[in-house]
Amino acid sequence: MKKSASLPTGELLSIEALRGLAALCIVYYHAMLYAETYFPRYGLQPVVTNKAQWHEWLGATPVDLFFLISGFVLYRLTTTQTISPARFCYLRTSRIFGLYWLLSLIFLFTFGLTGDHHYSREYLLKSLLLIPALNDQGAPTPLIFVAWTLTYEILFYLTLTLALALKNTIPVFLTASVVISALYAAAQASPEHWFTLRWIGKDVILDFIPGMLLAMVLTKHRLHRKTGLALIAAGALLWIQQAVHLNHRLVDGALPAALILMGSLPFESALRKSPAGKLARLIGNSTYSIYLIQVFSLPLAYHILGKSHLIQHLSHPETLLAATIITLALGMAIYYTVEIRINALRKQVPQWTDTPTKN
Repeated sequence: MKKSASLPTGELLSIEALRGLAALCIVYYHAMLYAETYFPRYGLQPVVTNKAQWHEWLGATPVDLFFLISGFVLYRLTTTQTISPARFCYLRTSRIFGLYWLLSLIFLFTFGLTGDHHYSREYLLKSLLLIPALNDQGAPTPLIFVAWTLTYEILFYLTLTLALALKNTIPVFLTASVVISALYAAAQASPEHWFTLRWIGKDVILDFIPGMLLAMVLTKHRLHRKTGLALIAAGALLWIQQAVHLNHRLVDGALPAALILMGSLPFESALRKSPAGKLARLIGNSTYSIYLIQVFSLPLAYHILGKSHLIQHLSHPETLLAATIITLALGMAIYYTVEIRINALRKQVPQWTDTPTKN
């Protein structure tokens, strides 16, 4: 490991590439799940033969990777930029809630008020605030079911807000790690009926800690590309092995994600000079829109493929890939037509929170 100021401040294309990879894995996995409903409508058999294994491979580890990336990126932001705790909290939470509220309302009026759904006012309020709650079918998910991960993102933002407020006396990493660990420990010790605490204190919340730790180490040190390739290979092997058996999420989920994240960083300069870097930025910037829009785009994709009879001529993997590509395209369109405008509006709010902290 070579000491160097190797990583530029601001956007890292290697991180954007990993965001895109994680988003595509999750969309492909959900395309498999939606296929269980839509394939039989067109005379086809569902494609998921071992749901638990596929969940751990394409569903769980990509989420771990997302959380590690959040820990990595936001630790760098809070320790290299001057920003007040209140301004940080506003900018991060408003980024989550802006698009999420818009799509939640669309989902409610498109799907939620039809069929057999009966949502209580309490559930709807908690869903919009990303507070864990059981829906009308007993599942602990918000209206847009994939948004359960956003609860942990918001918790991390609030934790970093506290860490920023204390950063002049206590290091950001120490405060954030202690708070996250305390939440996890409290959840493990709490009784079963303490649903909210047990939900927010699941082991996945620990993923932010290694993300921050990697930012502390790798911002000051540079890995060689050969080492990076070895780390990516090791992480990929552990990722694949996880599909066979899951022992502990922090090990089998966060560890391969951490190795892949570490291994990608030595290729930052190469990405910046390559057309692949532009693609990484294009997809990486759109991942939040891609992630949320899939609850609309996957049913739409199967409807298009079914009504056009293309689904009859494609293999199962080709159909899943087509649905994933349609979601990717729609997510990017939403980002460049809607999310960017929401972000511009929220940044125009008077900067009453801008009383910077000292580094």
